[in-house]
Amino acid sequence: MPHAAAMPAMLWVSLLAGCPTEQPADALTVDRQAYAASASMLDQDPAAAAEQCTGIRDTVLAGDCATFAAKAMARRKLDPLPVCAAVQHTGWQQVCYFESVDAAGLHGDVAIKACDRAGGFRQRCLSHALGRETDREWRTVAAGQEQAFISWIESRLPVYGLDTKVENIPRDFLARRIADRIAASADGSPTRRFARSDCGGAPADTCSEVYRFYVRKLFRKQDMGALCAQPMTREAIEAAGLPAWEDDFSEDAPEMWRRLCKELKGGGRPPRGPH
Repeated sequence: MPHAAAMPAMLWVSLLAGCPTEQPADALTVDRQAYAASASMLDQDPAAAAEQCTGIRDTVLAGDCATFAAKAMARRKLDPLPVCAAVQHTGWQQVCYFESVDAAGLHGDVAIKACDRAGGFRQRCLSHALGRETDREWRTVAAGQEQAFISWIESRLPVYGLDTKVENIPRDFLARRIADRIAASADGSPTRRFARSDCGGAPADTCSEVYRFYVRKLFRKQDMGALCAQPMTREAIEAAGLPAWEDDFSEDAPEMWRRLCKELKGGGRPPRGPH
């Protein structure tokens, strides 16, 4: 499960609160100087960078500043949560918790408590945290244990307060990780054909998603319009430098390609999947 990419600061500002609140020109200048001072310290001393943010009077700019500092602290294994707790702007405080949990790589009870403060970002925060726990657990899963792994994920969903009725969550978690395992064993070779045995003990619908995620890893920079416009034969797939399939997957592969090409709407890069 793959983690969420951080939004640029000004994009967060536009989403949460618009422009900084009006202040006298000299006060805004002082705030911006403090923001710049904080930014210059992020790599060397993120705790000092966070301290600089406390002097910013504009709550939007202060929240933006604190979020970047908290993330930097989290990466250094420093506790960022008090920094987020001190943010006065509600929207930025929620972003701060979400971004800090991600940057710190938290999971389990610590992540759940922090994500509970992330407001509108709570569900995404929890999903990312479960993804990190899933990645850790996946290291102990041998081929043939995939169905048991799905059961384990299903048991963790209510712990994280995630919707147990969303059936594709365990499937997608598992499919992505099997696809990663296949890609690692293939060493990036597009000539390796996909076989049902690659999925181990995973169910058939999960295996189809494994192939989908595996293919998507290899064509993110390709224009798929021409390929999707023709019949999806093994020869066409291999001619495009993408992994075709073995005979034991031949019944499911065409349907997977039909859905994938529909997602792409005839060309361009594939949409990003859930994290």
